[in-house]
Amino acid sequence: MRLISETFSKWLIGVGLALVATFVALFLYKSGCFDTSCPINTGVFGQFGDTVGGLVGSLWALAGVVLFYINLKEQRADITKNLSAINKQTETLELQRVELELQRKENERTREVFEQQKRVLEEQSKTVRTQQFESNFYSLLDVFIKIRNNLDALDSNRSFFATIQKIMHDKYENTTCPIQDHKRSKVLYEEVYFDNKGKLSHYLQTIYRIIKIIDESTLNDKSKFFYSKIIRSQFSENELLVLYYNSHITFGLRFYPLILRYNLLKHLPCLTKLELKSAELSLGLEEAQKLYFMTWMDVFLEEELNPAYEDMVNSGLDEYLKSRECRIVNGLTVEIKIVRDIAIGFHFSVAKPLSDDSFKMFMLRYLYDRLYFSRYLDVDDPESITMMSGVSGSCKHYIFTVKSQKELKVNSDLY
Repeated sequence: MRLISETFSKWLIGVGLALVATFVALFLYKSGCFDTSCPINTGVFGQFGDTVGGLVGSLWALAGVVLFYINLKEQRADITKNLSAINKQTETLELQRVELELQRKENERTREVFEQQKRVLEEQSKTVRTQQFESNFYSLLDVFIKIRNNLDALDSNRSFFATIQKIMHDKYENTTCPIQDHKRSKVLYEEVYFDNKGKLSHYLQTIYRIIKIIDESTLNDKSKFFYSKIIRSQFSENELLVLYYNSHITFGLRFYPLILRYNLLKHLPCLTKLELKSAELSLGLEEAQKLYFMTWMDVFLEEELNPAYEDMVNSGLDEYLKSRECRIVNGLTVEIKIVRDIAIGFHFSVAKPLSDDSFKMFMLRYLYDRLYFSRYLDVDDPESITMMSGVSGSCKHYIFTVKSQKELKVNSDLY
């Protein structure tokens, strides 16, 4: 049993009380305080109080010190217990944190596994969809080829679309207005279409359905262009001519947005079209060289005209000017100048004599075809393109001005 304890303090207090009671009883007995007739001796009472206070007060003070000490020990014990409890709680929280971290990592690994599985499933699904699409695509392509072969087999010349082209060219006559010529060519095609509707409609609907399936598929754009190029490669020049005019009449209006999007008429030479085939290009060139020159012009427009608007926006300029020398025609330089929201200018400089009327009329038809008709844009103003010519030194100059407040571009492949 420890000496300093709460019991010891109580014992000291009890001893103090017993001493007080004993001293009081002895004092009263010895001092005769029970005799009320005797006067009170204050000195004796003072000595008594000092004696009792000194002895008993010391005992009780000691008891108070003991109790205070005990209280401090208990407080320290409580604090130690609290610290221990806090440490245990901290350890518990740390264990929980570690457990949560492990759970988080486990969840991440699980999510990665699910994502991998998802990617695998998506790839499998994509592969299945691609296989289904290719199956449908090549089946329709086979149907298309059979339809075309049947048309050729039934034709007396064994080339149905060549016959269609010959009929159109034999009936067509140029005027001096490119806009009217284009309208006349559409009317002429409608006549030919109705004369051969039973043959052409099935053929054209099959082509439209193939391109529509490509366009509505879940393939990415690059893959869509890949398959559209496959079907595009199947068209002959005569077939492309039919597709071109058919997309300009009422029965083919749904098709021309797809034709533009996938550039299906890329390989249709402009010289094959009625409006230009009958026009004379007086550059002193052979037929093959004429085709090379028009191809060179197409490339020039695609490489200079199309990016010009973007360059003007990026640079903040209102004008764009580029020139290029044509190696196919000796001494020919073509310059293009764009004034934003106003006009496009084409300047042809030739160091050789040309027939003004034939060259100007041909290039006028060419510009209308490439900038308007091939883009399915309406031309209401017959003065949309103006032209002038002149001589400077040894060079002949031809200037064509296209009035336009909007961007005029030529069609091109996106991929």
